Amino acid sequence: MKTLLINAARCSSAVLLSAAVLLSAVSCGPKSTTHRNPEGLVSVNYADLKQGEDILISEWVGEPEFIALESRPEALVTGGQLIVSDHYIGAYRKNDESVFKLFDRATGKYLRNIGGIGRGPGEYTGISSAQIDEAGGKVWISTIGKNKIYSYDISTGRLAADIKLPYKADNNTNNGFNFLVDSLSSTITVVPLPFKDKCPAAAWCQDMEGNILWEIPKTYTMEENVFLTMKTGRNTPGIMDLCFESINTMQDTLYVIENCEIKPLLTVQFDGITEPGYLDLSDDRLFRTSSLLPEYAVIEISRSAGVTSRGAEFIIDYEYLPNVVMNRRTKEVSLRNIVDDIMTWNDNNFRFTDGYLVNSYDALTFREAGAKALADGSLSEAARTRISSILDGLTENDNIILMTAPLK
Repeated sequence: MKTLLINAARCSSAVLLSAAVLLSAVSCGPKSTTHRNPEGLVSVNYADLKQGEDILISEWVGEPEFIALESRPEALVTGGQLIVSDHYIGAYRKNDESVFKLFDRATGKYLRNIGGIGRGPGEYTGISSAQIDEAGGKVWISTIGKNKIYSYDISTGRLAADIKLPYKADNNTNNGFNFLVDSLSSTITVVPLPFKDKCPAAAWCQDMEGNILWEIPKTYTMEENVFLTMKTGRNTPGIMDLCFESINTMQDTLYVIENCEIKPLLTVQFDGITEPGYLDLSDDRLFRTSSLLPEYAVIEISRSAGVTSRGAEFIIDYEYLPNVVMNRRTKEVSLRNIVDDIMTWNDNNFRFTDGYLVNSYDALTFREAGAKALADGSLSEAARTRISSILDGLTENDNIILMTAPLK
């Protein structure tokens, strides 16, 4: 069982439609308007999917690392988003007044804050998306409510540049826009949510001065939906993946942007949508989170198992169900359990980002999970030694512990 916190105040103004997020795949170029029908799109109904064989997580990832993040007060991390690069780990809470924290990947040492909370130069009140760019020596951040992408020096955490967007893209109070920086070509690809009467482009690529290099015109719109979110995992080099999901719409859709083109890959239809503007937290309500991997598309499914309130927040207990898994080569889709044979932890909860599996554990959970891994897990001697070393000095007030493993 897990708990999920939802802030009711942020959800109260939602206007929801029972609409799918469907974008036709279109070619791009300077002000291109050429369209084509989607090729290779797989559409399935969740209720019709059959149970397939279990997948061992070790089949998908390589040798794991275990990283205990430094525990001094300014370094503490409580949930949120984790991103990984060759030498760094970044942590932030999406759409929350918390700062982006940078850690050394090899040691877990807290290095510095990137930017700060506030409304002055280099400050923000809520992060929408972030990317660590080691090749360019930068951390890139987009913020809620500002139509810019900010560049921070990775060695100092100070603002290096703010990149203006040619179109207004900050069109959701919980999810502004997603982006992918390619510092080698000095370009940024930007994708807003496809809301009615908002940004006219479905996606575009620009240079660092804000000049559009190519764009994809928007061919589908929907009314603004505060429950709709979009994320980019960056799990395949050179490709921008887009995962749209909402607990109120009938289906989730996964896309890639490749060769100046949006390509829909998988659409999963779900039953039981709620009325517009209504958040359903009743028992057995399904929650989803999607990931696009080099060889697979995955939608993790969990089910509400009880709700309690704490002021303006709801605390949701939920249990994990089999995942929707599509083999991108064969296009086969089925329900499959992903089994953690590395840690042997039974929550069936996996997060993939920047080409890595990244699982986090608070200190008390790792005390139990680490001991179980030593007893039952499929671990190398180096991994066993590292887990034992972390457990030897662990206290309940320590920072989170990460397990990262590269995707094969």
